[in-house]
Amino acid sequence: MKQINANTIKILAYLGLFACLIILGIIIVRPKTQFTYKPKAASANGVDLSFSGFSTVTADGTAGKEYYLTIRKTSSEKIVTGRIVFEFPANILQPASTGLITYQTPFTSSQLSGGGLTATNQITVFADAQRDPQTRDLIDPGITADIAVVKFIVRSDVTNGLSGKFVFKNAEIVGESGRLTVEQYNPLTITVSQSGVTNTPGPSPTPTRTPTPTTPAATNTPGPAATVTQGPSPTSGGPSPTAGQTTETQSQNITLNLKLKFQGVLKRPSGDSNKLQVKVRAVGGGKEETKTAEFTANDNAVWTGSVTFTTLTPGTNYRIYTKGPKHLRKKICSASPLETYPGTYHCDDGQIALAAGQNTFDFSNIYQLVGDLPGQGGMQDGIVNSYDTSLVTTNLNKNDSQAVNWADLNLDGVVNAQDYSLIIAALSIRSDE
Repeated sequence: MKQINANTIKILAYLGLFACLIILGIIIVRPKTQFTYKPKAASANGVDLSFSGFSTVTADGTAGKEYYLTIRKTSSEKIVTGRIVFEFPANILQPASTGLITYQTPFTSSQLSGGGLTATNQITVFADAQRDPQTRDLIDPGITADIAVVKFIVRSDVTNGLSGKFVFKNAEIVGESGRLTVEQYNPLTITVSQSGVTNTPGPSPTPTRTPTPTTPAATNTPGPAATVTQGPSPTSGGPSPTAGQTTETQSQNITLNLKLKFQGVLKRPSGDSNKLQVKVRAVGGGKEETKTAEFTANDNAVWTGSVTFTTLTPGTNYRIYTKGPKHLRKKICSASPLETYPGTYHCDDGQIALAAGQNTFDFSNIYQLVGDLPGQGGMQDGIVNSYDTSLVTTNLNKNDSQAVNWADLNLDGVVNAQDYSLIIAALSIRSDE
């Protein structure tokens, strides 16, 4: 009996040793290229978004009738992921309680969220592009493709003559080379008639590039002596502008003194880590300007810095954008923004008043979210993706200057598990505002 037990023990020991060798072999042989990704690069390409009319327009106005709205994109570059926000005419339609969003091949519901009703009259669509299961390449839907179809139901209280619009409010589209500029949004107007709800396509609007407001371009009027008309045409026979007449407020120096809070930084960093180059951008009144300034932290990890704009004009309804060297861009619309949890503050319309001279704002009650790490030459592409996570992973437990400059997110002088946790959390935010 003792002999059998001894043999059994020997066999188990050999099996255990064999298993350990196999595991060790896997670890040693695993290719190092698994964390190799293409460097980030900014994309100059653009994408157009438009609505196409309902698939059926023969309704008789009966409440509960279904209508389908298609969101369509036009882009020469393949789309990786996107977030599209639009408003619908809530006085005529209501979102379907089931089957609200149907994604069109090759697009599918995003891993972040499938989207849905995010406000009384607002719907958000999150979409990811599918990949070929063999090559892992993005499936190319072509230049023009449908992203999703959204189902609506006619309200029970609609009356003849009502009208409303489907209007895009915001969109973040990411291609293989980075974030794409949304160059044009085409809204869609619908009306209620005695025969039911019908589509009224209407003329296409002037292309609106985001985030830069667009001013109507000058157009030459044909004729013997061509006249240049800027914006809306003046009333025929109206008085000519007086020579030297000023048509807009003159630009003045506007200085912003800002306080910021960066995610993950809990105390004053030491050495050069206590100097962050932050981009600050102001948009409002048909103008915008971007400046970069050095911010430093106090003992409470509140960062202060100043920028001076020279082309803006004093006014209200400004919005401010801030972006740190390893951070996602944050849009701020109020002078005293507040959030109860990092990343929950969001806004649409600017309500910040800027005066000539000094303007001081405390933005330290919201966080500048970390995650958009610099690529070659310090380039950021506005998204958090596999490049950023791999940069942290391949530099774990390193404290040399290169590793710290690339992947030390909480500025404590070493790339460690805290930085890894921050970059993983950043995947839920994913892109600049």
